[in-house]
Amino acid sequence: MTNFWQALENLGGTAMESAVIQELERRLYYDKNGDVITYTTEDLDGEYIVVDQSTYQQARTDLKIKDEKIIRITRGSSWKIKPNKIKSIPIHPKDVSIVVNSKYENPSYWQVVTTHEAE
Repeated sequence: MTNFWQALENLGGTAMESAVIQELERRLYYDKNGDVITYTTEDLDGEYIVVDQSTYQQARTDLKIKDEKIIRITRGSSWKIKPNKIKSIPIHPKDVSIVVNSKYENPSYWQVVTTHEAE
């Protein structure tokens, strides 16, 4: 037999009759302070709220849970890296994600800078 659908019918029904569709419950688990612990479809111990697919896929950790509702946290600062003339950890001159040996020819150096937004 070469036809897939004929083979399924011979097993006792069509594919649609035998398929069971189960919708998974997407959960956001949080601690007693309302901080995100994890996103999962598993049944774990602890407090959780059921979230929609979009929230689940984003898996954001910059949220708080209060009264079983999601609250976005607005941070007053962020960080970035910028070139630095002071020798620290040598970095590849064309890719900041690559740390090189201190004997590398013409390494670049970077520093982390915190930016504060005006309140």
